[in-house]
Formats: sequence, C-alpha cells, structure tokens
Amino acid sequence: MKNPNIDHAIDTLKFFRETVSLLAQHETADVAVLTNINLHYATFIQHNIEAIAENMQSELAYYLNFYNVTPANDVYDEFKNFYFLGMAITTELEKRGAKHLVKLQLKALLHLLNVRLNTVGAHRAPLTRRLSNAIDNGAIKNDFGRFGWYVLYKCLFNAAKERK
Repeated sequence: MKNPNIDHAIDTLKFFRETVSLLAQHETADVAVLTNINLHYATFIQHNIEAIAENMQSELAYYLNFYNVTPANDVYDEFKNFYFLGMAITTELEKRGAKHLVKLQLKALLHLLNVRLNTVGAHRAPLTRRLSNAIDNGAIKNDFGRFGWYVLYKCLFNAAKERK
C-alpha cells in the first residue's frame, strides 16, 4: 500500500537537492566546487536518511500533539512536509558541522515555501528578505523559534486561500 506521506517526502527531497544545487550555482561558477557541494549534499542525505526521518517524525509528532492538530486521513499537509523535513535535514547538518550546507538547506526551504505561497498570490518579498537575512546571520531558530517560521507561512497561505 502506498503511503502519500512517504511519496511527498521523496518528492520534497528531490526538490531540496535540485534547489541546493541551483543556490550553490549562484555562489560559485567553479565546477569542481559545485560538484563537491552536490555530492556532499546527496551523500549526506543518503547516509543520514534514518536520522532525518526520525527527527522529522519526532518534531512533527510533538507539533501535532502539542497543538492538537489532526491531519486529514493521516496525510500531512504540504507545509508540514516541507518545513519538518527541511528542518530535520538542517538539524542533522548542524550536528555534523556542515555550516555551508545548513545555509543552503535553509535557503532551499525558504524557496520551497515561497513557491507554494506564490500559487495563492501570498508571497511577501520583505518577509523573504528578512528570513534570508536571519539565515545568513545564523539566527533563524533564535529569531523565529521552533515552529514560528512554519506557522507564519501556513497562516499566510491559509489566509490567501480563504480570500479567493
């Protein structure tokens, strides 16, 4: 039996890999450096997928239980999938001291959330700049807390959908 949560997570992992690669291209044109970043990221995900999955499930379970949220048909909405998977990858990268990849991962998450907001006309360029600055300054968790970034984007998305 297919599990939509796993299918969504796999699709999201592909998006993160592609986006990290594109973001790295904005930083350098050196093919050897880009290749190294792409290989390091892909290898990291492959070797740490169990820890990433455990972290994602743990944080998601905490969020769902603490805020008494019940996913429809036990399928997580896309924002939960994006945010909790993206942050689980970030946490594992931080544990292993991969600071450069942490920044790329967080920027990839920001990009994915913005892509989704764009579909309902809710993108906020000033918010993106502020989040990007927080990422660059290593302050995303301090400034936005454990779930603040997720809640902010989810509320923007829901409000835009309700206006339509």
